[in-house]
Amino acid sequence: MQELSRLWLRVQPSLQVFIRASVRDEHLAEDVLQEVASVVAAKFDQYNRDLPFEGWAIGISKRVMKQHFRSAKRNGVIFDEEALEALGAAYERREPPRQDRLRALELCLGTLDSQKRALLEMRYQGEVEVQEIATRLGATANAISCALHRIRTDLAACVKRRLAMDKRSGL
Repeated sequence: MQELSRLWLRVQPSLQVFIRASVRDEHLAEDVLQEVASVVAAKFDQYNRDLPFEGWAIGISKRVMKQHFRSAKRNGVIFDEEALEALGAAYERREPPRQDRLRALELCLGTLDSQKRALLEMRYQGEVEVQEIATRLGATANAISCALHRIRTDLAACVKRRLAMDKRSGL
């Protein structure tokens, strides 16, 4: 149950946005989200932990919304099933939420050695110019610029790897 709670809390905001993009009525969208939560909880024992939890939950969301649209057909369907599938596929390919990227960056920053971390802090937290850093450290401005470039490149690669790992693990 604790695992379900943790996974649900991570994906609930994304599911809410996905559902809200498909269901125009705000109150109905909340009802659909609650129904999705209920189905996710009821079927959690069937969840394959080798697959991303968010993708699995989006699949359930699509099925719940399809059922809703079928039952509401007399009032007119907002999306047909094909459009809903296309929207779901596009949503799954979207960029990770900002908070996920920030969390990955924090973790990657934590892996830096003290010299690299100090260099980044001087440049970006202290807003010290490259030339001033070079003077303080007895290096050339070019060497400092190259070092900063390598650190940023390594951090970007680290963030990309962490996001991919999180996506595979369903976090």
